Amino acid sequence: MAAESPSARSWLLLRDLAKLGPRRSGTEGGAQALAWLDQTLGQEGLAVRREAFLAPSRTLYWGPVVSALPLVVLAVAQLRFPHLIGALAPFLMWLLLVPLVGELLALPINLDLILPRRITYNLDAPVTGEGEGEIVLVAHHDTQWSSWLFHPRLGLRLRWYFLLAYLGLFGVPVLSSVVAFNPRPLPMALLTACTVLLAAISASLAVAALTGQDVVGANDNGSGVACAIALAGRARAAVESGEWPRDGARLRLLLTGGEEVGARGMLHWLKSQRPEPASVVFVNLDNVAGGGLRYLRSEGMALPLRYSPALIRLAERLAEESPADLSVGRTLLLPTDMMWTSAQGYAAITFIGQGPDGAIPNYHWPTDTAENISPPHLGEVEDTLFRYLAALWREAAASKENASA
Repeated sequence: MAAESPSARSWLLLRDLAKLGPRRSGTEGGAQALAWLDQTLGQEGLAVRREAFLAPSRTLYWGPVVSALPLVVLAVAQLRFPHLIGALAPFLMWLLLVPLVGELLALPINLDLILPRRITYNLDAPVTGEGEGEIVLVAHHDTQWSSWLFHPRLGLRLRWYFLLAYLGLFGVPVLSSVVAFNPRPLPMALLTACTVLLAAISASLAVAALTGQDVVGANDNGSGVACAIALAGRARAAVESGEWPRDGARLRLLLTGGEEVGARGMLHWLKSQRPEPASVVFVNLDNVAGGGLRYLRSEGMALPLRYSPALIRLAERLAEESPADLSVGRTLLLPTDMMWTSAQGYAAITFIGQGPDGAIPNYHWPTDTAENISPPHLGEVEDTLFRYLAALWREAAASKENASA
């Protein structure tokens, strides 16, 4: 009987994880997935550490809604009594927007201040290597809440929806500031229109939060988790066989929770571990089984956060060698775990699967099931990612030799 291909491992892991169903952070499904991951990593011979933290729920929906409602109330009061309220309304509006602005800019002051939180977990395990420096292989294990926002027919047009939401959220306090010092008909009419827009967007988000559903998340991010575990096994085998030097850079596996609610797992891990930026690099796997495999150069919801130039150059070289297996991707609408690493000055890169138009197939939709993932394609993705890890490992070893020469 033929030996099992190394890259078949990722498909078997993905299939078994997908059978567990949705695993949104803080839910019973999430707890079952964590138990399965604990068991699976233990069978791989890894010493797993659970790290508990608190994360909000459905930040994508309730964050803007909770931020917007007091703005609407204040704007209506100001329009009704412009001379009585004066500058108090815009002052309170800008103050109330601080958590949302912090969320958008990847700052420590964020939506945790205004949203209820529940407990969830990271899983962290050293894999192999005994030398200086560390490669952290990251994949989030939680799933997102699906709603009409992510209907496949909307596709990338969802960007326009969020642009309108931001126009309302920031247009209302701007126009309120104008009205406070110039309560004339035109500024008040513009404030009225912007307030109506913000109220409509908030209502639509509330409906999406109340009428949506959980999804299996086979691609997002069962594929990243499966590939990360399979790659960890292949790295251990490479070190044990002598293919990779045992005294090379350490490899750590980090499966984060709370990524779908503002990457809270990664934020907590950085706070608790406090790794030195000069000694660690992050390789993030997210939605890798849908579309062609891409590497990203940056991310960020409000401001672009650049990834590590060195990690990008390594991906570019791999893409030049095998352009059918890897190419540069388009910037995402929503953030990944690497938002926090990049914002705090760590070297990071994300690999993701995208279609020709930059869309992620079955993204946050009920069709994100194992049946819609190609096992051969997932195997090819795993092989490409292993080549990247091997190149990163060799480059780290070369840097160490040059430093000691």
